[in-house]
Amino acid sequence: MLVYRHIFTLLIFSFLIQFLMTGSSGFAHSTLQQTYPKEGEELPESPSSIELWFQDPVVLHSESIQLEDASGNQIDLEKTVADLADKSHIIATLTEKIPAGHYVVKINVIALDGFVLQEELNFQVEKQEDRQKKEELKLLKYSPDDGEIVEGSPQKMDLWFNQPTEITAIGVFDDKQQSISTKEPFADPNDPNHIMIEFAEELPQGTYQVTWYAHPSNLDGRNQPDILDVFYFAVNEFTPIKQLNAGEPAKSIWFENMGFKQIGYWLQFMGITILFGSTFFHSVILKQHNLLKWRKLSSVLLLFVIFGISIVLIDQKGELESLALTQFLSLKFVWIPILQIVLLFTGILFKKAKLFLYGIALLLMPLITGHAAYPRYGGNLSVIVNAVHLLAASIWIGGLFAIITIPKKEKIKELLKETLPTYSKWAFISLVVIIVTGIYMTNQYVPSFSINSFIKSEWGKAIAVKITATLIIFIWPLNRCNC
Repeated sequence: MLVYRHIFTLLIFSFLIQFLMTGSSGFAHSTLQQTYPKEGEELPESPSSIELWFQDPVVLHSESIQLEDASGNQIDLEKTVADLADKSHIIATLTEKIPAGHYVVKINVIALDGFVLQEELNFQVEKQEDRQKKEELKLLKYSPDDGEIVEGSPQKMDLWFNQPTEITAIGVFDDKQQSISTKEPFADPNDPNHIMIEFAEELPQGTYQVTWYAHPSNLDGRNQPDILDVFYFAVNEFTPIKQLNAGEPAKSIWFENMGFKQIGYWLQFMGITILFGSTFFHSVILKQHNLLKWRKLSSVLLLFVIFGISIVLIDQKGELESLALTQFLSLKFVWIPILQIVLLFTGILFKKAKLFLYGIALLLMPLITGHAAYPRYGGNLSVIVNAVHLLAASIWIGGLFAIITIPKKEKIKELLKETLPTYSKWAFISLVVIIVTGIYMTNQYVPSFSINSFIKSEWGKAIAVKITATLIIFIWPLNRCNC
């Protein structure tokens, strides 16, 4: 039963620690802001390069940008590089001009918090003769006109285009967003550019919205995507269009972005944090290094870390499956976790260097998880503040973990009497550091927010859980002391 009690305590602490640490899991990553060519763009000639602009700098590898033709054949590109003047600007230069046809750009880059971003970009290079023949479909005029107030219910609508057109869908809606029945659109026998739509019912007075989809009626136009347009008219008088209260879609009260990889990060983060904090307590405060129970728990925590890192690396390899193993291992999001395992394992073998090695493993965390490394969140300064935050929280929580798990129940009061004065000083300093660095990081990550956005957002939920966890951990040892 004693073993089960320690395992249960370990799980409770690991859960609380996860939410006390800022940036342990990412809920927002660098996004693709702009591309050249644009999505769906039809170019008159071959582009000389593929260019991407991200919200933040990203980590590249040999297959970050791949260009394929319509048959899936890969087009040669020069090495993908970041613009020296703007590292969020990524450039892949074509080795030669590409012929007319449809092309797909496959994008696979890594955000600064280790998450793999995958996108696809489609564009087309036109044939010269097709470009000369093709004319963009345009609506020249319509009746009733946009914004017109007509007297009495109209019998039909008229649409005049710049070329023969096929209406693929049309909808008419009143001011209560109710659908109005219409007959099938048909072309004027004397003018194929003129489309008529008759109403199947009389229109009451009020405002109406007309939404239509169409494409050129020639064979080439039928292979093109439909264009969409909306216009409004009113019968006798304008009335406001009422938006029906359909309600908001149900959302989880928990964290929607939590997944398998986050569990891996959680195990990795929790194991390293408790290892350092509890080792600090034994080395600096208790000054006993060789407790058998702590050595066993250290091994269990190391297994937690290894298991968590394995989950993350397997997930990342799946997202980068085409990347060669040597290139995969060269990514910092791969070799840093492996280095952490080496540091922790070496610390278990060499007891005198244990605290130092565990501390280095902990300080490496902000480099591979969280938002601290993003330039928009402060860059190097935020990394340093995040590292100090982790050290302080680890010392505080690691000491509590050691007090709760290591001694036998009958020796808790004796242990507290010997160590509480020293531990209290460290805990107070750690708590002050946690609060100050936490305020700094909150200000950097979320400079402004409303009460509503705080309640609904995942970062707001995380902060609420952190505050609750802090109170629980603060009260917990007091209860243990009175037991």
